[in-house]
Amino acid sequence: MARAMSGRSPLDGESPICSNCVTNEHLRKYMADKGARSKCAVCGNKGMTLTVSEIAKRADANYRIHYRPGEEEPYLDIDAEHTRWVQQGEAPDEIMSEEMGSDIDIAEAVVKALSDREWHDIAQGGLAYYATDTCYELDQNSQHPHHSLWRRFCDLIKYDRRFFDDAAEDALKQIFVGLEQLGCVVPKGHYLPFLELEAGTPIYRAREARSDRQAFEFLDAPAKELGPPPRAMRRAGRLNAAGIPVFYGAFNAETCVAEIRPHVGCYVVVGKFTATRILRVIDLTAASVEPIPPNIFDPCFAELNDCYLRLKFLNVFHSLVTQPIHPDEEPIEYVPTQVVAEFLSNKMNLDGVIYTSAQVEGEDHCNIALFAADGIVEGVKSESAGETTSVLVNWMTSCPPIPFPTIRERKPSLRNDGAFTKMIQIKSVRYGRNGRLE
Repeated sequence: MARAMSGRSPLDGESPICSNCVTNEHLRKYMADKGARSKCAVCGNKGMTLTVSEIAKRADANYRIHYRPGEEEPYLDIDAEHTRWVQQGEAPDEIMSEEMGSDIDIAEAVVKALSDREWHDIAQGGLAYYATDTCYELDQNSQHPHHSLWRRFCDLIKYDRRFFDDAAEDALKQIFVGLEQLGCVVPKGHYLPFLELEAGTPIYRAREARSDRQAFEFLDAPAKELGPPPRAMRRAGRLNAAGIPVFYGAFNAETCVAEIRPHVGCYVVVGKFTATRILRVIDLTAASVEPIPPNIFDPCFAELNDCYLRLKFLNVFHSLVTQPIHPDEEPIEYVPTQVVAEFLSNKMNLDGVIYTSAQVEGEDHCNIALFAADGIVEGVKSESAGETTSVLVNWMTSCPPIPFPTIRERKPSLRNDGAFTKMIQIKSVRYGRNGRLE
């Protein structure tokens, strides 16, 4: 913002500021509702005003939540031939000027009033938060409750209780339930994490064959051979425990081939499937969109800031789902995301998850995993338990039978397009500098 014209008295805590001298719509509305009619100390016009101290009081709590002193990073000074540490971020008066939409001298007066408000706290042994020689930056996500919730959940499920319990379920509810409210911080033109895929949406799946003979067997029965594997072959994956069927696919043939990481010389059969109904999924790629940070003068700041940080956390979770894991670490490191998949399927009634490919770069290279009840291919007999409900009799006590939970109705959600199925032989593999397939 531009610096105001000189020739008037310096601003202090009691100086009235009118709505014409700020552009922030939330602050202007608050001035109109709660301000006093007075002559503005900046422009000289009469109107609804707030004093500098009142503006500072309005901004204080949310500023402390939203901003933190910047991290110091090393900077090599070539002329001085030594490394010096430079604090990241902006000066507080520059931040306040942007938040208020005001000239810099108004922002300086507000920051000074904020600093003056601290003297009582400092006298009681507290530390100064506002300092003109300190730079501040957005507190992105380091201390958000969902991060600590996720760490506790991972420790619980990996090292304490392997099976789902109330504590694990409660943690996941706090993290994932209510994500549809994130629309208020998603930039215009982008979509929310929840997405409905229309019937007819194409999904591709690839399978490596041990020989050309086996590849022809796959070609003869693509619906069966390229669908979810039979029970005996269901290995643990990112989103399924061993024995649990999940349909891992992609939205183009190139991506699904790269995801199975075939070796040179082998045969790969690629099949095309189409959705037979609407599939409701959580799209983790939506989290890669930078959310809009809320304004500190917004009356709904607390709710908006929670949505903002939840979307930032969802981005972190997306990276956990897509990051490569060493084969020796797979059994234990897959456990948290496997439990999340069970939660999303059975507690939130979602059909699957969309996530970025770990093997091929680009926004067009996305994977989809359809859960046990939703990855069934039309015309293929399912080996899963179905919708029946059975009971577990407790023979050790006289307690009544314990009913097993009803499993969601399993109906085919995919249809194989036999006309597309093709066999390819891997001739070579090319990797980029970062180790990903090109």
